[in-house]
Amino acid sequence: MIVISSVLEIFNRTVISPTLVLSVLLGGMYFMIKLRAFYFFHPIKVIKGMLSGSKDTGESSFKSVTLALAGTLGVGNIVGVSSAILLGGAGAVFWMWVGAFISMALKYSEILLGVRFRCVRVSKGVVGYYGGAAYYIRQGLSEKGIGGRLPVILGGVFSLFCIINSLTTGTAIQTGAVSDAVENTLGLSSRSVALILIILVTIAILIGKDRFSSLTMVLIPMVSVVYMIMSLYVILINMEEVPRVLEDIISEAFSFRGVGGGMLGSTLARGMRYGISRGIISNEAGCGTAPTAHARANVKTPSQQGFWGIFEVFADTIVLCSMTAVCVLIYRDNIQRFVNDGMTYTLLSYESAMGETAGYVMTACVFVFAYATVLCQYYYGIESLGFISRKNVFVGIYTVLFFVMIFYGAVSPTEEIWQLTDLSVGVMTVINVTVILMLRKTVFSETELYFSDKKAGVRTAHRRK
Repeated sequence: MIVISSVLEIFNRTVISPTLVLSVLLGGMYFMIKLRAFYFFHPIKVIKGMLSGSKDTGESSFKSVTLALAGTLGVGNIVGVSSAILLGGAGAVFWMWVGAFISMALKYSEILLGVRFRCVRVSKGVVGYYGGAAYYIRQGLSEKGIGGRLPVILGGVFSLFCIINSLTTGTAIQTGAVSDAVENTLGLSSRSVALILIILVTIAILIGKDRFSSLTMVLIPMVSVVYMIMSLYVILINMEEVPRVLEDIISEAFSFRGVGGGMLGSTLARGMRYGISRGIISNEAGCGTAPTAHARANVKTPSQQGFWGIFEVFADTIVLCSMTAVCVLIYRDNIQRFVNDGMTYTLLSYESAMGETAGYVMTACVFVFAYATVLCQYYYGIESLGFISRKNVFVGIYTVLFFVMIFYGAVSPTEEIWQLTDLSVGVMTVINVTVILMLRKTVFSETELYFSDKKAGVRTAHRRK
């Protein structure tokens, strides 16, 4: 495992991470410029579009958003941020912000395409929708005249890595963070934590994966508010440290230390690498997972659902990740040299401000965040598997693997899992951003149609499976 981890680390560092960073930055900047950064200049119209996007029947925009947020608002906001700081320094936070503002345009575009090219599913007389990146890869490229098996193969490759991502980011990373938090605060063994999560996930699966969004609609807003209140308290009682933290973030973002002081010194390069990559793992912008959840919404236009994607990135990275980063960096000098994992780093930082109470509250937040993320990622995995094959035997095999990874993540070190996560997210993002660029005319025409105030219906690909 050490050898595999080392090989993956080298490959991710030299190939995947640079390609990922360039894909997000260049692709995001292209769409931000071509779309004229409307989310900055027309925020009122965007908010109105979000609030009036749902039709009277079917799943609401907000319900789909909370399912997607369950996949984004997770331990990535807690462990991912601290891990990025440990590996890339305070400057990683700056590049996380840069990546977020630029990738908002990508998140908007991929969700718009997810709704535009989704499919219709009729179950027991009830019409519903399903879709995601694999579907607009297949259908969108086919409509562009790219025939043959290429669109299907490319969609299949994307789905395969989405399944891998659901088994790493969606299970092992989540349960590993929960296990660390519970063991540090309550002294409960990692095996016990794994068993509890497996039981809870089993109950949710038996209730039905189509009802996951109803559960996340309750859990996500509640735990997000609790986490924000706790973070704000830590920041407010340390307001005098905030200017120093912001100065560290900016100065280290452009540090040229290392590699002989070259144009891209190691500090700067690592900050960009871990800031942008961990940010994408947290907000999922550009990697193609969120359209799977958003495709369920019964909305008036694809653009209106895309607006919620912009909100997701803002809420996830600009708000929650920033809160975690500031709280952690306030106590960096006293704590960082004693820790080597993100969960412990975050726990000790909050406990330094609030005492042991913070540990219990943080553990509860991590547990709920992780549980909601696991459910969301299970849904993503099943839907991705459905693109490849809808045979029940494969669903059963995937479900068994899912439970195995829950247990593995809780009881084993997760460095190898982080490497697999970086690999899967990198491959998915490169494929997804490339296809979004190829389908850019659809994004531009749908957006122009909405902002020109013309009546625009949802032109869904009405295909049944």
